[in-house]
Amino acid sequence: MLCGPALTVKVRPGDNLMIHKAIEMALPGDVIVVDGAGDLTQALIGGLMRTSAITKKIAGFVIDGAIRDLNEWAEGGIAVYARGTTLCGPSKDGLGEMKLPLAVAEWPSHRVI
Repeated sequence: MLCGPALTVKVRPGDNLMIHKAIEMALPGDVIVVDGAGDLTQALIGGLMRTSAITKKIAGFVIDGAIRDLNEWAEGGIAVYARGTTLCGPSKDGLGEMKLPLAVAEWPSHRVI
């Protein structure tokens, strides 16, 4: 189970620069909700971002896209819900938006004010 204030992020499929920014901005207990358009060709988050999120006491992630480093996520310590997994890493072109209402997999998430 995962519950907390949503910090929403909309990214270009396969790009995670704005997710790094969200982790930086997040408060303890926040849930980072990412609209990655359901793309499974490149992972949006992986083990290093998991470690940063645990350090910041982020509650977890909801990712409409792929994750990688599945063995590290399986160790626990933080919740993650994703559409799938891939070994391919992301790009960092920086396109994206934060703190906006969005629907991930047709479930509405509300922005943090």
